[in-house]
Amino acid sequence: MQSTGIFALASQQAKWLAVRQQTIAENVSHANISGYVAKDVVPFKAMLEPGPARLLTTDKRHMASVNSYDGIALEKTTGAGQQVSVETEMMKTTEVRSQYELNTAIVSAFHRMILTAAKV
Repeated sequence: MQSTGIFALASQQAKWLAVRQQTIAENVSHANISGYVAKDVVPFKAMLEPGPARLLTTDKRHMASVNSYDGIALEKTTGAGQQVSVETEMMKTTEVRSQYELNTAIVSAFHRMILTAAKV
């Protein structure tokens, strides 16, 4: 069935959005710490493009990279000495929320289409 690829992609994006939301929350919580450099996750599009093989942690006892969380790479978004912009981080949370809503709407639409096809 071809639609299962769509559900897998939506699941992968939901995981990416969860990691991005957690990264944004960490940035906000560390906003008053001098020298803290804000982080963000690599764009979702970059995760879909084929590239060099990455090592994955397949067991909870494996050591995770400092520059990744749950297998999703993180990158610095502010320069050295710059403070975290809480306003920018709040705009990112709005973006994440709208992407969650779009993801959920697409999954719901495909689920309804499959149920409709199954009834016929």
